[in-house]
Amino acid sequence: MRSVENRLWKLEANRSQSERPAIEGLATVAHGLPRERKENLAAGERVVIDWYRIVSGVIWGRERLSNDPADRGQCCEPSGYLVDVIQELHQACSYREQPGSCATCQGTPVADCQPQ
Repeated sequence: MRSVENRLWKLEANRSQSERPAIEGLATVAHGLPRERKENLAAGERVVIDWYRIVSGVIWGRERLSNDPADRGQCCEPSGYLVDVIQELHQACSYREQPGSCATCQGTPVADCQPQ
C-alpha cells in the first residue's frame, strides 16, 4: 500500500502547474438542475458545473447540461465572475425587481440592469 501512495505522490509532483487546481475555498452549487432531469439524461448528455463567482473564498456554481465531451464547465478567475452566467441566472432571479438586493449579481454590471 505504501508503494501505491508513493507512486501517487510522484505523479502529483510531476503534473504541470496548469493542471493543478488554481482556486481554493468553499465550493457550493447554488443553482442545481432538478433531480428528475439529471436522472433522465439523453444519450451523450451530461451535467457540468460552471463556477461563475468567487466572493470571500466562496466559489459559486451552477449545473447545466452539455453534449460536448470536452466541456468541463467554465470557471471564473479568482475574485472574479462570469458575466454571461450571471446574466442568465438573473433572468429568473426573485430579487430582479429590487436592484442591489441579489448577492449573485451584486458588484457586477448585471446589478445595474433595470428590469424590463
